[in-house]
Amino acid sequence: MTRIRLSFLAALLALLSLLAPYHVSAGSGVQTLQGVQVFYRWILTFDFAKNDDGLLTTTVRYVYPNGTYQDFDRKTKVVCTPAGAGTVTVAGGTATFANNGYLDCDLPSIREEIRALYPPANPDNYQDPFWVRAISAINTGITTGPSGNPTFVHPDIALFLPYNSALATGQARLVTDDQDSTSATFTLGASNNILVNQRNWWEENGTPTCTTRFQHQGVNLPLTAYPCPQGNEAMNFSLDAASFTIGYSAADGTYFNGALHHLDIDPVEWGDLD
Repeated sequence: MTRIRLSFLAALLALLSLLAPYHVSAGSGVQTLQGVQVFYRWILTFDFAKNDDGLLTTTVRYVYPNGTYQDFDRKTKVVCTPAGAGTVTVAGGTATFANNGYLDCDLPSIREEIRALYPPANPDNYQDPFWVRAISAINTGITTGPSGNPTFVHPDIALFLPYNSALATGQARLVTDDQDSTSATFTLGASNNILVNQRNWWEENGTPTCTTRFQHQGVNLPLTAYPCPQGNEAMNFSLDAASFTIGYSAADGTYFNGALHHLDIDPVEWGDLD
């Protein structure tokens, strides 16, 4: 009787483990299962807590027929090297850029990071929606043009935070592979929480419209809307390995001067690997 009870208990625990959502590390291994939907997402984060390196977190999610899911995570360091004539000093969650110093960074292949979790994966380059968030303090003694204060410059996307000292106002400018959007002006504080979201949406007549939304300190700034230049695509961020900079735009010859407290590059939604 005891043996039967133990067998029943083991079977019950196994069943409950399948019914309850739970989180599994990458080392547990991922297997292809019939009837399971597979999704992925990634986020690149800089918190400047200890050094100037970033963290790329890739997640593959299995969604089972009963609606439960299982996540597999992979975390990879994104190495950044100080460059330029000036300095980048990291201390206490803040990276201070001075005298034309910047960070030169290497982003690994996000595609291969996903395949390390789910070998059959062949994800498309990520699109719609896409968030870029920066918490920064800009050197208010420097007036810049529209390409001033380059905060994140990747071959497919660039965030600038230009400043006008005469008007004591800042702006946010997002440049992607096919659009260039600039926010309304805002009054800078000691630390500015800038959030930019680019995506597409559908009007009632079925015409695709792309939008760029800007927030400053949690307040929405006027929306920038425009016809989608490539059908209904909002943007295209390559999942291949690439170099990028924080604090320098080679195309414009401009530098960021000030402090960064946090930087996120986040596609937000899940991509489909089925």
